[in-house]
Amino acid sequence: YEIGAGLVGSEMCIRDRYYDARISVLTYSRESLKLGVSIECRAQPYMMAVSETEATAEIAGTGEVTLQNARMPVVPTIDATAEMKLQWGGYTATIAAGEDIVLPDLVLREGETKIAVTGTGTITFRYRQGKLVA
Repeated sequence: YEIGAGLVGSEMCIRDRYYDARISVLTYSRESLKLGVSIECRAQPYMMAVSETEATAEIAGTGEVTLQNARMPVVPTIDATAEMKLQWGGYTATIAAGEDIVLPDLVLREGETKIAVTGTGTITFRYRQGKLVA
């Protein structure tokens, strides 16, 4: 019966493809030396990249960063060494120097997102891509 407790709420790898998933053990049964376990798996429909995508740019005045994303919409986290102004898709935001900055309006959709950056310093965008697979 310990196997059920070990599975509840854990992240799992399904067929060597990485998904954000939560599983719950529904029932246990024991027949002689066999243990039956019924589970429920709730997973995002996207296969997640194993590692984060990271794009870093040195900005001296003005520059442009192009972020490439797979199918799943995602909001990146941003690290900046100085205050910077960002412009993309009709939006404008100014961020202070710092780490793990999140701009909820900066949603990366499938394809390219071009971001105009004004300031002087280093800016890094981090995000984990996900794609739909058949």
